[in-house]
Amino acid sequence: MPLRLFPVFAPSQYSLQPETKLMNIPGAIVIFIIWWWVSFLAVLPRNVTGRWEAPDDGVKGADPGAPVSPEIKRKVWLATKIAAGLWAVTVAIIISGVINFRG
Repeated sequence: MPLRLFPVFAPSQYSLQPETKLMNIPGAIVIFIIWWWVSFLAVLPRNVTGRWEAPDDGVKGADPGAPVSPEIKRKVWLATKIAAGLWAVTVAIIISGVINFRG
């Protein structure tokens, strides 16, 4: 019996109809995490005032490039809202089958 590098499939195994599978949950979570980090890193530099720009330094010996008020909590919520919207659009495109990611 010769060694075959590629498996041979019968033509009946191929279907012209695309598979209608929903997205799995781990895949949806990974997509949300990716969108969240992208949006968080995009939102992070918004409204940042360095200590050297502020009228009152506030902390002696602090780095002059450090932000006066980073407002991280507000930026996390904004990144979450943006990521949720982008995630919903991405999941809708994948589930609708407009773009076939399965080959």
